[in-house]
Amino acid sequence: RWDGSSPRTFPDRLGVPLHNDNDVQCPECPLDRAMVESLNTPFYALGERVGAENIRSMAVRLGIPDQYGKQRSLVDLKGEPRPDQTRVDIAIGRYPVAPTDLATVYATFASGGYRTERHLVESVTDPTGATRYAVAIKRTRVLQTAVAADLTTVLAGVVDAHGPVTGHRAAAKTGTQAYGNTVDNQDAWTAGYTPGLAAVTWIGRERPGPIREASGLPIQGDGMPYRIWQAFLGQALAASPARPLPAPAHLGRDVGDADAAAAAKVPAPSSRAKPTKSTPSSPGPGTGTSPGQVTGPSSSSRPTGGAGSPSPSTSPPTRQTSGNPKP
Repeated sequence: RWDGSSPRTFPDRLGVPLHNDNDVQCPECPLDRAMVESLNTPFYALGERVGAENIRSMAVRLGIPDQYGKQRSLVDLKGEPRPDQTRVDIAIGRYPVAPTDLATVYATFASGGYRTERHLVESVTDPTGATRYAVAIKRTRVLQTAVAADLTTVLAGVVDAHGPVTGHRAAAKTGTQAYGNTVDNQDAWTAGYTPGLAAVTWIGRERPGPIREASGLPIQGDGMPYRIWQAFLGQALAASPARPLPAPAHLGRDVGDADAAAAAKVPAPSSRAKPTKSTPSSPGPGTGTSPGQVTGPSSSSRPTGGAGSPSPSTSPPTRQTSGNPKP
């Protein structure tokens, strides 16, 4: 159980409080619930425990390139707080990645922990029927099968919350990146998979700007991107038999910070009065977002501009919004 209170402060955020979207409170939060509700504070605390560089290393193993062009990926750029270093903000989608690379990562989850090198051409056959080229598929084990199974179980809860893929069990994550410190969004994502197919939907602009539904409302990750992802997988797999998701392995143990956080909220007894029994208090609703505060999803941030150098914002985002706006 992790402390999903909002806001919280963390050393790596240089004094800027971290909020959950709408200041949703979850003082004793299991990570599966935090994933479905896109709560930032539990995953940031988990990121501190695991370590930012360890998270980056795993992301590269799963399929994110170590570099985009000549720029090292998943690090602060020149002019940002810690140039060429990875901060714990990676846990809430601080750094840009390309949608194709994120699809490779989710395909790795779908395959039970094997990363497969991406290719566009499977084979070439000449007019006589002879095969002139056939891709040599390279697969590398990068994640334990049991770990991938547990992750899939958690991500399947997101699909259960937002709507199934017709005829198939699936796992996914939604996410949204705000447009500066405004009520608009600039990027919206859904990334996910069935046992046989992974896909990523990204909606955004070549240059960051507001993205809106036809109704004029900001596009959220669990809105248009999810609907596109859901419809694509359903149609692509319409003629394929359903395959079950792997059963969870139930690895790990409760190493969260909820108990320590609750203990820290108990007022210390006064030395001038007889101590009275007290219980940990849960924080009340937050006061919303103000300039310089951050709320955000546990998801990916703005993609790179394709094969060239990444095109992140020049400073940490001042507001992120959850792809799951309701608890």
